[in-house]
Amino acid sequence: MKTDEKNIARYEQIAYQLAKDIVSGNIKELEKLSGRSLLSSKYNVSSETIRKAIELLHAYHVVKVKDRSGIIVISSENASAYIRDYKKKNSSKKHFEETLDLLEQSTKMNQDLHKKIKKIMQLTKSELFPFEYFVIKLNEQSNHIGETIASINLYDKAETMIVAYEKEKLFYQAPSPDTCLSASMKLYILGNDEIERKVKKFFNS
Repeated sequence: MKTDEKNIARYEQIAYQLAKDIVSGNIKELEKLSGRSLLSSKYNVSSETIRKAIELLHAYHVVKVKDRSGIIVISSENASAYIRDYKKKNSSKKHFEETLDLLEQSTKMNQDLHKKIKKIMQLTKSELFPFEYFVIKLNEQSNHIGETIASINLYDKAETMIVAYEKEKLFYQAPSPDTCLSASMKLYILGNDEIERKVKKFFNS
């Protein structure tokens, strides 16, 4: 399993590399690791970064740090455990970040769409649209009463959209997808005669 290391702390990467060397046998149990200064040069990092990497492996009981003896490898099995946790942690982090990115993109797309529709709708009611539209009046017997504009997905059903509605003598342009349909609403819908027939059938069949 390949890990994406762009958002991983450098000391964790170094600990991971050392653990891999231990598991592969390049560094054997009871073998003494190079001193911190040599490891700093090898990985081109500060001694503080090496200290953190060693502390991490020490916490997993992969190495033991002795004042006079230096850093001793004590368990390849624990090195394997660290590798598993490292991969699991960073795989979860990657999926979480990708999910956040997708949510941000989705939110932005919805906001942009709403703005574009609202811009189109900056007209007085008397000059409502520069294109064909028709009006559907809902009643108690109409289908989909109580559902939202988003949930009925009118574009998939009839290749059109609700661009305004009237309710209790108030006129609303560019309605929110969360708007709930209710009896006595008048829906202003884009389309020609053929689309109007489809929409009437959708609400009244």
